[in-house]
Amino acid sequence: WPSFHPKLLVAAFHGIPTPVEQSGFFPFWHATLLNTLQRLQPGSGEDGGELSGSPSDWDTWLFDQLATWLPMLSRTDAQQLWEPILALGGWAHSWVLRFLYAWTRLAFSESSNSSVPMVWVDMIKYCLVSPSWNPSGRNRHSSELWRSLLSLDWQTLWQAEHVPMLKVICPLLTEWLQSNWKDSSSLSSLAAILARLADKPMLAMGLDWLMKPALQIETTNAYWKDLEGNLAILLAHIWHHHEAMLRQDEQAFSAFRKLLTILIARQHKLGLELSNVVGKA
Repeated sequence: WPSFHPKLLVAAFHGIPTPVEQSGFFPFWHATLLNTLQRLQPGSGEDGGELSGSPSDWDTWLFDQLATWLPMLSRTDAQQLWEPILALGGWAHSWVLRFLYAWTRLAFSESSNSSVPMVWVDMIKYCLVSPSWNPSGRNRHSSELWRSLLSLDWQTLWQAEHVPMLKVICPLLTEWLQSNWKDSSSLSSLAAILARLADKPMLAMGLDWLMKPALQIETTNAYWKDLEGNLAILLAHIWHHHEAMLRQDEQAFSAFRKLLTILIARQHKLGLELSNVVGKA
């Protein structure tokens, strides 16, 4: 394929029936994807590095097409398309990120389609156990990949109509945070999303998630500096709108007080103001 200009490939494949239009074309498109990804595989001794470059016009076009098909295929067929891309992990992170860009935009625009969160859940479950997505070791792009998969870098995409989709994904975040809590940017984004959209059960889960770094002695000043702004907004939102929930849930209230104590110790303005309000109550 390197002898063909990417735009010529795009032109040549236009008009070929999609697997959504004609299921018999699924093997053709699956083979096309695998052939495309073949050149992106690490060679001998390259497992610990990363692939230079960026997706071609052909890669981008193909990923955009695949993303639109996923909710309309069976979950088994959909996985055969997204799994080999996500399996590239940190090695070909630019390609994975470009695919996830296409997928998340499709997911948010078609969130009313019940198949969308199911496909997303399948992706998350796969990545949770995939070595190529493990934050340990030499995968320095793991946090970036996870923020893209969970759409944490694009907080504004999460709107009220996406709450049902967020509820489906939320239970998996507990497992994700077991290995990814050190990424303060991700937790900060998550706190901001919860403050805007979460219902009472999700807020209680959120407090539990944020307690993970609060109990670790290795968290640094820089870590909490990244997190404190959105954490303070979340705690203020919970207190002003869900005080009754806190008082009825001892575990959630304990986490709330612990996190507020951290903000007070850091002399965070909103945290100090909230402390006064809570103290008077």
